[in-house]
Amino acid sequence: MSKWMPDGSGTRARIGVLTPHMDAVPESEFQALAPAGVSIHSARVPLGMVGSDGEIIPHVDAEIAKAFAAPPPRRR
Repeated sequence: MSKWMPDGSGTRARIGVLTPHMDAVPESEFQALAPAGVSIHSARVPLGMVGSDGEIIPHVDAEIAKAFAAPPPRRR
């Protein structure tokens, strides 16, 4: 008889984190703060903070952050 082993999928909760493509901190912070039984699932997404010359734009205004967090528009 095999013994049940946690598979990391979160027995109490699963938290999804969307993080800007260039920020290395959120995944590790969420993982460090998550209690036992909570799994963290993250995805890196482009935030539009890289200029056409490939340089990182240091300031992200509120409009860019809102667009990042907003759900996609509904199709009719």
